Amino acid sequence: MPRVYLLDGPLEIIQTPNRIFIFYEEGHYWREIWMDGRALPRNPDPAYMGYSVGQWADEMLVVDTIGFNDKTWLDNAGHPHSDALHVVERFKRIDSDTLQITFMFDDPKAYEKPWTAAPRILKATPGRELLESFCVQNDSRSSGKK
Repeated sequence: MPRVYLLDGPLEIIQTPNRIFIFYEEGHYWREIWMDGRALPRNPDPAYMGYSVGQWADEMLVVDTIGFNDKTWLDNAGHPHSDALHVVERFKRIDSDTLQITFMFDDPKAYEKPWTAAPRILKATPGRELLESFCVQNDSRSSGKK
């Protein structure tokens, strides 16, 4: 996260009363965004997707995420980040089939000042289901053996 939004696979968003889950087809990654009013923890265990809390601001979902490990990139060009990364995402529905996400990054260990990335636009694909896709060495299904 946030590089997962640059991958080609679709995603699915599920909202429950206290959490939002985002499931990504690519790599079968998933995120949990707490919507129960809790604050970000002081020292979260580092994770690939970080620790996220969200709240609704008018018609926009604002998500604060911290607690990243430093094992991923911010984008496909390989821009690094540290374990001090703080990301604020703003999810806005443009129309019934279009979601816009803006990202603000603050990582004092990796960058001189906070910065904002260009918005990411995601289009819905009605009827599309997340597919099972695994890369498994010597899997008989991928080698043609039965």
